[in-house]
Amino acid sequence: MARKILEDENGLYFRAYDRERRLVKVYCDEEGNPLKGVKVVPIEIEEEEVEEGAGFSFGKLWIYLISLLLLLGISFGGYFAYSKFANASPKVDISKGYDISFAPTGSNGEAKAGIKVNKIPTVTNAKDEAQKKVIEDILNNPRVSYSKADGLKNGDEVEVTVVLDETKVKNNKIEVSGSYKQKFKVDGLAEKAGAEVGSAASANQDSAVTTSSESNSSLSAVATESVAVTTTAPLVQAPAAVATTAARNASAAVATNQSAGAPQGQIPVPRTVRAGAANVRSGAGTTNAVAGVVSQGSSVTELRRVQNAKGETWSQVTYGNGKQGWIKSNLIR
Repeated sequence: MARKILEDENGLYFRAYDRERRLVKVYCDEEGNPLKGVKVVPIEIEEEEVEEGAGFSFGKLWIYLISLLLLLGISFGGYFAYSKFANASPKVDISKGYDISFAPTGSNGEAKAGIKVNKIPTVTNAKDEAQKKVIEDILNNPRVSYSKADGLKNGDEVEVTVVLDETKVKNNKIEVSGSYKQKFKVDGLAEKAGAEVGSAASANQDSAVTTSSESNSSLSAVATESVAVTTTAPLVQAPAAVATTAARNASAAVATNQSAGAPQGQIPVPRTVRAGAANVRSGAGTTNAVAGVVSQGSSVTELRRVQNAKGETWSQVTYGNGKQGWIKSNLIR
């Protein structure tokens, strides 16, 4: 930097700072070279008169550095705030928050896999409620794959994998993390009724005459069925003989039902199956094994009614050739 040459009554000089940081006059020639043997002269001037660039202050350096750091801090802080809040993408962690139930459809051995979404993960950083609802709809309708999708039977183990639609995720700029995989055990599938209806109907037809009650109306019904059977025989009985035969069959049926397990003091009641095909189970509940199937219109004898732990009403019945089992009470009348 070129020195500014000044002049006073003693000659030419320029201003500078000595080792003690004092402002002094340094006498020089016309080119600004200090004169040898001439002492520097301290000068007293106001701060605003100091020649620009004539000295360097460490105090000013610290001020500059601190100002620069503050400026950088404010810049980075503003960028971080903008990235996190103003320009943030919605985020979803599908490994947390999903509550899914396995819900197969169909009968035992032929069921197809399915799920029910009970709860979805939480959406964060959505810019507004409209975007949040769109993402929640995506979460409620994920893409699902199964380790076994059909031909399911009770006892099978199925692994369910849930992912989100990639196109919808990309279009909505969703940041997806985590993964969802869970194993479920197939249980509670009803037995296929079609293959057993024929044999059950045949068994009920064979035992129709034995269905009875101690009530007069039941005796009349048995008598009618007995007449229907005996008219197919070569010999025709007299009316008195028919009535005697009906009464004997009714008494035998009642005795059979009581010996089959009707609670003491409770009269067995004849019932008719109202459902298209109803499962007869080994106990009062759908978790018990299927013991047989009875078709619509089949006759059964109700021995008693109970209410299980789930509050369901079940009837213990005899059907077929003296078989016993349990059927839901609302399936008979």
